[in-house]
Amino acid sequence: MKRSLYFALLCSLPLLSTAACSDSSPKQANFSPIHYSQYSQLHFNVSQKTFRNAAQPEDDDISKRSPVTPLQAIRQMYDERIFASGSSGRLVFTVDRAAIIPLGSNSLQGIIDIHIDLLTASGQNTGYAEVHVKRSYTPNTGDDLDLDSPVYLYKVTKEMMKSLNGELESQVKATLREWLVDAGGTALNSAIKTTSLSSPNKRNTVLQTGQKTYKSHSTNRPSLVHPSQLP
Repeated sequence: MKRSLYFALLCSLPLLSTAACSDSSPKQANFSPIHYSQYSQLHFNVSQKTFRNAAQPEDDDISKRSPVTPLQAIRQMYDERIFASGSSGRLVFTVDRAAIIPLGSNSLQGIIDIHIDLLTASGQNTGYAEVHVKRSYTPNTGDDLDLDSPVYLYKVTKEMMKSLNGELESQVKATLREWLVDAGGTALNSAIKTTSLSSPNKRNTVLQTGQKTYKSHSTNRPSLVHPSQLP
């Protein structure tokens, strides 16, 4: 009883921080920036790279309330993993969607769609790949069900980025291997021959792993040009 009275009087003093009055409050969550040094760098046979945000606003998207938004996390990944290490051409990395949406009253769904275009100096398409990631999260029974809690949004963002990094590397190595070089610009596989996109009748090749989907597009794309043929 004496302790309770002392604690109440202590909290009533105006100069004390509110943190001192949180008798049993949880520790402050650590929302550190998300980095990608544990993943390999991807060097492309182009001389320039461009990041483009083409994501459209969504009424139910609450991702901007995350301490690190999906868009910020993707941009950081682009800066740390994607490199232009060739003598000509351009890589355009486009974010088509980056959102976190409530599912009912007790779940969140994170969605990231990105694609990569490789272009010659004249704008000719030389390669294309895309990756789609979806991750759902439901707080444990008994947890705070405030779905726009920074803790939950940050968790969804980190989980999405973990999936995106793995799937991006798999997709790039599967469909854009011919345009990969080392940090000095030397082709990783000099024996690869020139290839062309499949015929317009063949739509998209779609591979799925759980909630993650990635595609290699061949529709309405010009013939691919091997990096050695770039001007």
